[in-house]
Amino acid sequence: LDSPPYYSADSAAQSNLQATAEPPAHREPKNTHEKSPAERIYNEEEQDLLLEAQRLLQLGIIEAEQAFNDRAERCFTEALEIYRSLCNLIGQSKALSCLGDLQEKKGNSSQSLDLRLRALELSRQSGNRLEVAECLTSIAGTHLLMSNLQEALDHSEMAKEIHGEMGNRFGMKACLITMGGVYTIQSEHSMALQSYRSALEITRELGAKSSEASLLESIGWIHHHV
Repeated sequence: LDSPPYYSADSAAQSNLQATAEPPAHREPKNTHEKSPAERIYNEEEQDLLLEAQRLLQLGIIEAEQAFNDRAERCFTEALEIYRSLCNLIGQSKALSCLGDLQEKKGNSSQSLDLRLRALELSRQSGNRLEVAECLTSIAGTHLLMSNLQEALDHSEMAKEIHGEMGNRFGMKACLITMGGVYTIQSEHSMALQSYRSALEITRELGAKSSEASLLESIGWIHHHV
């Protein structure tokens, strides 16, 4: 059988970058502003640095979307250094995750996984459950690309539980897509269809047309090959 669609390293990494760039109205769940152990008050100079790091992160995402990977890597690395200087754990986690996306796009899954695991550790130190869930979601996707199926499933289930508790439909969709990929490879077609259909329902709620087309392709592939 030919390989199921939608699960190349490029598409997975691009999906993660799009998730990072998604407007807050679409992706920020309830109760995300809980106090963090790492939370601090910045002075005016530090606030300017924080804004610069955020600008670099968004610029890097744009560069990566246009396949200017070297420029994107410089932006993410510079942002990471600023976040480190500010002891901003969540910012460091996001920058490392973006660097992981780039490595995944290049086909360097093991390097991507290392960066994502470092991001997860920082997110746990920060106490921000949303960031933890996003890191777990990305790690699950990388494990899927590396054919570490049980690890992909385990991390997806952990992330999905947190996303569900926080009302993050975008995150739940990403987890369901990864779970569908695992079940497809394992020839658990009924479970795969259940995961994909649940993801498709959320996708339509969010109005994400490109994801809808890809999910329909995956569902069609299963029906064609069963």
